[in-house]
Amino acid sequence: MKKKSLLASIVVCAAVFLICAVPVLAADETYAAIHGGTVALSHELVMDKNATTVHGAKFKFSVAGSNVKAAGDPVYLVKGPNGATVTESVTYSNADVAGASVDEDAGTKTATKEIAVNFSNVNFTDVGIYRYALTQTLDSGSDIVPDEISTRYIDVAVIDDGEDRLKIESVVVRTAPDTASSKSDRLTNAYTGSTVNTLTVVKHVSGNLSSGNKYFRFTVTLTKEAYGESGEPAAITDTTPINISGLDSDLSSVSFVTKYSAGTINSANSADVTCASLGAGQDFYLKEGQSLVLAGIPEGYGYTVTEAPEDYQPAVAVSGDTDYAEKSRVRVTDPSNTRRTQTPPPR
Repeated sequence: MKKKSLLASIVVCAAVFLICAVPVLAADETYAAIHGGTVALSHELVMDKNATTVHGAKFKFSVAGSNVKAAGDPVYLVKGPNGATVTESVTYSNADVAGASVDEDAGTKTATKEIAVNFSNVNFTDVGIYRYALTQTLDSGSDIVPDEISTRYIDVAVIDDGEDRLKIESVVVRTAPDTASSKSDRLTNAYTGSTVNTLTVVKHVSGNLSSGNKYFRFTVTLTKEAYGESGEPAAITDTTPINISGLDSDLSSVSFVTKYSAGTINSANSADVTCASLGAGQDFYLKEGQSLVLAGIPEGYGYTVTEAPEDYQPAVAVSGDTDYAEKSRVRVTDPSNTRRTQTPPPR
């Protein structure tokens, strides 16, 4: 016979746990420990049906035993033993947006992922209801509205199987630490952005001594919010990829009027571009008549474009955005949907 010190059996019915009228084992008797399995929760990101990006939204999760109880919870509901693990994080990409399920009536679409809570390393040694708290946090991403309830409580009911052995009778996921609360095994989050923008940088030179073969360096920097008193933009960790086109990236040599090597130009103009890399500032090289096109910039970002003028006198003209300053650089903090930045001929 297994040795045991608490109560003998708990019967679970319609998420209400009742004590069975069976004898309690002797105080010096105990059960052999059992382990739990895996519980799957649904994780959703709901967005406008026309959304094309989610800013690389990343959610992180943690799980631990919880001793939080409601007034009506039974005495045999206790904090779960250590050992539970959970999916560390989920990230939504533009591919997830493209494959999301569309609800035409609601005008939305939903991308869904799974969160797995694993109890295989937990030792359950007695009957009872064992409570765990699963908590969600938003790690990165813009225009994200997380589920208004960031915690789900997981109650694992362990009973005596009638043969003096333990068995898991049920696992219930709840929105509050209360056995009478609503069940919910789903976390629903929202993405409120829906559009993407395009930035075009065009290089023009003129003058008797100007060269159409000379490459100039431009630094493009994405900004997350308006410049504050410090004059510095907020850090950007969004890894949404940005598509670039219009650049030379397979040069074998360059004219002597260009101060940069072919290798430097090829490397910069073929580098992967993301919101995060643009947030740190990324260099590109253009010559007369060329246009750098950056497509897929998520809504809500500003930008700066700065040219290294060398021995030329730069000037700037802007089409599509009006909030800019300085002749040698463009700075825009609230981008419109289509943007063009031009450097016209030097004077």
